[in-house]
Amino acid sequence: MKIIIIGNSIGGFSALKEIRKHDKNSEITILSRERYNYYSPVVLPYYINGRLSEEQLFSKHINLFIQKNAKLLLNENVLNINTKEKIVKTEKHLFQYDKLIIASGASPRKLKIPGVEETYVLRTFEDAKKIKNIIGNEIIIIGAGPVGIETALSLVEQKKKIKIIEMMDSILSTVFSKNFSYYIEDQLKNLGIEIYKNEKVIEISKTRKDYLVKTEGKKFKGNAVIMAVGVTPNISFLDENIKVGRNNGIIVDEFMRTNVPDVYAAGDCIELKNLIEDITSLIPVWPNAFETGKIAGANVAGKVERYNGGIRINSINILNKVYFSVGNVWQGDKKIEIQNNEILEVYNIKNNKIIGVEIIGDVKWAGVIKRFLTTKKEIKMPFKGVEDIKEIIIPHKL
Repeated sequence: MKIIIIGNSIGGFSALKEIRKHDKNSEITILSRERYNYYSPVVLPYYINGRLSEEQLFSKHINLFIQKNAKLLLNENVLNINTKEKIVKTEKHLFQYDKLIIASGASPRKLKIPGVEETYVLRTFEDAKKIKNIIGNEIIIIGAGPVGIETALSLVEQKKKIKIIEMMDSILSTVFSKNFSYYIEDQLKNLGIEIYKNEKVIEISKTRKDYLVKTEGKKFKGNAVIMAVGVTPNISFLDENIKVGRNNGIIVDEFMRTNVPDVYAAGDCIELKNLIEDITSLIPVWPNAFETGKIAGANVAGKVERYNGGIRINSINILNKVYFSVGNVWQGDKKIEIQNNEILEVYNIKNNKIIGVEIIGDVKWAGVIKRFLTTKKEIKMPFKGVEDIKEIIIPHKL
C-alpha cells in the first residue's frame, strides 16, 4: 500500500509514527514544502532568543524517517489533489496514493490593509531566522495572542524594545480570562514591553529609516513590524470533492476521515469537535495536532481508533512563572478560586461541571486536569481543586 502524508509538522509526524506501530511494510512518503527536516515550531522563540541553536532544533529527529522506513521529500509544494485518480501533484512530481493523510497545517493570517507585505511573521524556521536577524532595536508586534506574546518575550531577551498593538480590550483573549490576562500584562510591562489595547491597525507604511503603523487613533514608529493575528488552514490545493467547514478547515469524522474515501486529515488544517463547547471549530494547538495525527495514522494502518474531540490548552512562561489554561475559561455559572502559597487555581463551573481551568504556578498536573475535563463529570462540594481531580483520575494502588 502507498501512503502519502502531506505535511512534515507534528500532525504528519505523529501519523507516521503511529502507522509504523501497526504497519511495517507499506510505502510511506512525506511531502514537505519546506527545505528542512522535522522540527517543532513551538520552540522557535527559543531559537530567536539564542537558548536553542540551529543544530539543537533539528538534531533530535534527524534519523527518524530512516528508522521508520519512510521517505521524506523536501521542497515539494503541493499544487493540487485529484481524489478521483488518487494523485497528488507538486511543483516537481506526481504521486500516486492508496491512502492519503492531509496534515498541511496552517499559515499566519495577515490583515487586509495597505503595507502588510512589509511585515514579518513567525510560523517556520525561515520566519524565525528573519526575525532573529532583524536590524534595529524597536519592534512593533501586531496582535497579542500566544504567538505575539511569545515572540515579544524572545525579542526582549535580545534587548529589543517592544510595542504590542492589540485590537481587543485584553491580551491573550482567546486563551485566558480577562482577570488572568491582567496578571500577564503586568508581568510583560515589568519587562519593559509596551502594550496598546483597543487599537485597530489600518495601515503600515515605510519611511526612509523606519516603519509607521497607523491605527484608528494613533501612530507608532519602529524598525520592523511583526504580524501575529492568528492562522488560517493550508487548503488551497484541495480538489472540489473534499468538504471544508465554515472556518475553512477540512471536515473530518471521529476517525479523521474526510468525506472522500481513503483521504484523512489531521492537525491545524481541520475543524474539530470542541469537547467543552460542543461546537466544531479550529483549535490550532500542538496537543490537538499530535493527537489527531495519531488517530489518523492508526486508522490508515487498519486499526479502529476514535477521537472524541479537541480542547483548548495553552501555557506561557514569564519571569519563571507559568500561566496555564485549558477549556472554556470565559463562560460559566461561577468560578472557584483556590490559593495555595504561590499557586492560584481558578475553576470555571457550569451546571456543576468544570468547563475550564486557569492556573498560575505549578502546572505538573495539567495533563490530569485536561483528562478530567474530557470526562464531563460533576464535582462535589466542597471542591478542593487539583487534589480532588487527582483522586478521580489517577487509579489507586491496592
